[in-house]
Amino acid sequence: MKTKKDYKYAQFVVKKDIDAWDPYALLEGGASDDEFTSEIDQIVRQLPKIKSEDDAVQALSMVMSCTFEKENLTPEKCTAVGKE
Repeated sequence: MKTKKDYKYAQFVVKKDIDAWDPYALLEGGASDDEFTSEIDQIVRQLPKIKSEDDAVQALSMVMSCTFEKENLTPEKCTAVGKE
């Protein structure tokens, strides 16, 4: 990402997908809109290294499983949203 505008757009896109996925239904259960901000920022920082869908799935699983339960956020369980 070359500009702050690019970074903000990447945050928007990743947030849309993560919020739609809503692991553990936190947003659905009333969590604040910024529930996944830290994880979204970590994923966005990984984007320059992501060269394939598999890379995206691995990055998503790594970031989310550091915050939440590793066994529930394996790459296999993150495949659909990771490909988004």
